[in-house]
Amino acid sequence: MENDTAYFRDVATGGRVFALGEREGQSWHSTAEDPAGTQRIHAKVVFHPSYLGRENCFVDTGTETALCGSNTIFIDFFSVSQCIKPGLWTWRFFEDDKEFSSGKYTVHPTLPPGTTPAINQGVFGQEYDKTGEPIRRKGCMLVSLTEMLQYHGVQPGPDVSNPVLDLNRWLILNGGFVGGDIDPHKIEDYAMCKGRVAGCRPVYVHYQGPSVGSELKMDICRFGAQPIRILGPRIVSGRPLPTHWAPATGFTSDALTDVFLADPNGGEVDKLYSSYKDRANYEPIPNGQTRVFNGEEFIITDKGRNGLFIVLHSPVHLMVTDPAGRRTGLDVSSGQPLSEIPHAAYDPGGYGDVMDEDRGDPNPPRSFVMTQSSAGNYTLDVTGTAAGNYTLDIRSYDRAGTDTTSTFADLPIQAGERHGYALSYSPEPGAPPAVVGGFDGGGQRPRDVNQFLTYIRPLDSRTSLPAGTTSSSVILKYGPTTLPETFSASLNGVDVSALFHPAPGSFEAVTLNLQAGSNVLILSIDGRIGRRTATDSDRLVLVVN
Repeated sequence: MENDTAYFRDVATGGRVFALGEREGQSWHSTAEDPAGTQRIHAKVVFHPSYLGRENCFVDTGTETALCGSNTIFIDFFSVSQCIKPGLWTWRFFEDDKEFSSGKYTVHPTLPPGTTPAINQGVFGQEYDKTGEPIRRKGCMLVSLTEMLQYHGVQPGPDVSNPVLDLNRWLILNGGFVGGDIDPHKIEDYAMCKGRVAGCRPVYVHYQGPSVGSELKMDICRFGAQPIRILGPRIVSGRPLPTHWAPATGFTSDALTDVFLADPNGGEVDKLYSSYKDRANYEPIPNGQTRVFNGEEFIITDKGRNGLFIVLHSPVHLMVTDPAGRRTGLDVSSGQPLSEIPHAAYDPGGYGDVMDEDRGDPNPPRSFVMTQSSAGNYTLDVTGTAAGNYTLDIRSYDRAGTDTTSTFADLPIQAGERHGYALSYSPEPGAPPAVVGGFDGGGQRPRDVNQFLTYIRPLDSRTSLPAGTTSSSVILKYGPTTLPETFSASLNGVDVSALFHPAPGSFEAVTLNLQAGSNVLILSIDGRIGRRTATDSDRLVLVVN
């Protein structure tokens, strides 16, 4: 401890006493008084010239541990101090219950100065991922993660001098970017030198999952610097505002009302969270999303790395429902976000440069991230925010850290239109997830036959379309054991099979020309279940009102 100063991530604090044992029953102990006046009394150490057949013993009365063979000793009195109440602490030291010394020190609710660098993202003109945009515009999370990694001692490889560029390059080469968003699970691999040059020193860094600002004190004092979202996604006067992330390094006082940042915006050390409060998309501290990482002080072996990372390339929003019926995402009917699934978060904002207010992304990537995912069936509801095409990337991790990615690319959608996906997930190694359409057409027995043709759109056997609609898309997924040569499709009695391109395990979007009133689409395909062949036939009605 220097200058009578401690920090709330310090594991223990205390004092050392030199003891000279001169008589039977001579004792030493200490007390620690917190800023509120509450005392902690530490067990006495008692001297015995003779103790259980041994000579000159100091006995800890708390643990009944004895140290014998000398009548002099240094006694370290200490208390666990990590995450304790910040402020002025007073220690008193006693011999034979009489105080002979005392000392005071201040515990600050921050990490020690200089342990988290502040790197200015504004100096990087290099391309962020393969987006065509420079790091100075899109790199706040990239720089925030670099700062967090450096806090834990992770350094760039010996062939690259700049840690931001090293991480950016590695993420590109190792699948760490998904549509411009960063897969937080991949940060673990980077820290452990997977795919990096010889001479890299591996450091254990574990992604625990998303959290919120109301948990920020415990996240920082237990695990260190944590990226937090200060500016959230918001549209003002039809103009999207950019979001912003920065590592939080502590609080300005024990009131926990303002936060110090190692801010990539200008590379400012100890910039105040509240300095952004006048911006229209400011998120109060309790609402700010965080991404929680821990270092090698907390090596986690019991929960593994299983989880989900889902990225949507707009113009859409996402709602995920877990096997227990809990939801996380955006409720488009109310416009309100939901966060019911444990260890999960939905980020509808992407990344932007807070110094460039006019260039928020109108259709940023939307991401859903979850750790410690439960086995079972998940549903993904996708709702269009405007007319356009979107891509959905679903990346899953099993307990061994093996990832599998399913991509549904370039799917057409209209504003207000709903698409659905069903995801069967298991965290067990060797059990890759199955992703199918959210509607199976119904009617077949056994139900496995219904999986030969599943539908991302429509999501019901009867769908109403606005008056004047002349065409509409059907998006379907073919089961992995289907027989393409058996496929047939007819629309209003006319064979339209040539519009479809069935292949086992594939998906496609097919645009159909429609007439006013009811349009009846009948699809059929055979597939294998074990040694037998079965047929999945579906009748879909598209009604143009």
